[in-house]
Amino acid sequence: MLATLALSDVLPDPGTTSEAVATLNASPVFALDVLTVARLLGIAVPLVVAVLARSTAPRWLKTVANFVLTVIVGFVAPIIAGQGVPANFTEFFNSLINAFVVNIVAYYGLLKPAGITPAIQRATSNFGIGTANPNQGVGGTSNN
Repeated sequence: MLATLALSDVLPDPGTTSEAVATLNASPVFALDVLTVARLLGIAVPLVVAVLARSTAPRWLKTVANFVLTVIVGFVAPIIAGQGVPANFTEFFNSLINAFVVNIVAYYGLLKPAGITPAIQRATSNFGIGTANPNQGVGGTSNN
């Protein structure tokens, strides 16, 4: 028996095609989970600290700025990933720890040895927190 194939059997219904295209346009190309967002933002934290803190700023000040920014990343990562505000402490803590570990590894393993963060601090030496004069202490007193 010879089968016949009509054009309507090959081409989809025009209404179905537009619905399929709308579905493709509505779905994201890729989706990031919370921990991936936290890790990506964790890489950016040392760069932001390099911009915000002068190279002459005390180490403790850079550490505090790094910690505060990492806590903010831990809170913001679920929001960026589309899950909203962290529902419990465990979600916040998981994103915080992931951001912190990647932050430290990126800084000591790549950004500092490659000279990236020192270059950013030199480029933004007239901007940021910390004293402009390395010999000047807290409150304008001299360290000499």
